[in-house]
Order: sequence, then structure tokens, then C-alpha cells
Amino acid sequence: MAKLVDVIKPQRSLGTVGVFQGRFQPPTRAHVKIILDNYKKYDKFIVIVTIRKERKEQYFLSGNERVKLFRQILPPQIKVIISDSGYLPVTLNGLGITQKKIDILAGTDRMQDYKRWNKFQEEYKFRVIEIPRTDRQISASKVREALLENNFDAYKRMVAQGLDTKELF
Repeated sequence: MAKLVDVIKPQRSLGTVGVFQGRFQPPTRAHVKIILDNYKKYDKFIVIVTIRKERKEQYFLSGNERVKLFRQILPPQIKVIISDSGYLPVTLNGLGITQKKIDILAGTDRMQDYKRWNKFQEEYKFRVIEIPRTDRQISASKVREALLENNFDAYKRMVAQGLDTKELF
């Protein structure tokens, strides 16, 4: 069986916050695996579900539905929140995050976005941990394609636990 993802595993980081941010539209098995493989390495781990009000009609699940799903399947020590800002410093400041060391877990497709955050780098000491996608068969885009094609088998293989029922399909 193919691996969902290969994760670059940082060493245990005392005083560091781990952050995994995305639309998770919808949450996939790969998203859940990344979170579960990494959250214990940090004093605090936050999953940030990003919503954009101007794209609300495009969403398969509302932000609240995505947060509820994550909270049902993830350990309770993982904080799951909604943010209407894709810019992480705004979200972290709103949460009152005082740690100055932050690890951002990011897919290869997001690396350039995070590397451009120079001002954020000055305020916080952060590093971006790249999580390469090794299984092209699992992505939120492919889940949405399976929905459009009415392909339940493909949908079920990729979505997170809790979404993999015929009722939600």
C-alpha cells in the first residue's frame, strides 16, 4: 500500500509552537496523518482552518463543519481554530501566542508563500518545515473532483475519517 505522505520530522522543540494551516476543503487522510505524525513534537500545536468570506459559496464544508470534524478525530490537546486571514501573524497575534519560536508545517506548494514573510520572520523566530507530497492520489482537489464525478470509491479513499460515509457523499 502506498504511503499517504512522507513527513520531514523535526526534533522535539521545547518552547516552540507547531502550526499547520490550510483550507482543508475538505480534510483528507493525508492532512490528518501530517497532524498526528507531528503534534507531539511541540509544546503547543495549532491547526488553523482558513476561510475566505469572498469564497464562501465555493466551500464543500463550512469552516465550523471542518473544525468540528477535526475536533472529533484529533486528540484534544491539538487546538483547532478558524481564521479569516491567510496571513499567519494576524491569526497568531489574535490568539495571544507569546512563543517566539514557531514551526510552520507546509506542503511544497506553499513554501514560497511562507518564505516571503520577512516582517513575520523579524518578529518571530520561525522555520518552515516542508512536507513533500509523495502520494499524488490524495489531495483536496482530487476529493472535489471525485464529488463532481460521483465517484464514491475515490472519495472514500481520500477523505478524513468521519467524512467517508455515503450519507455525506
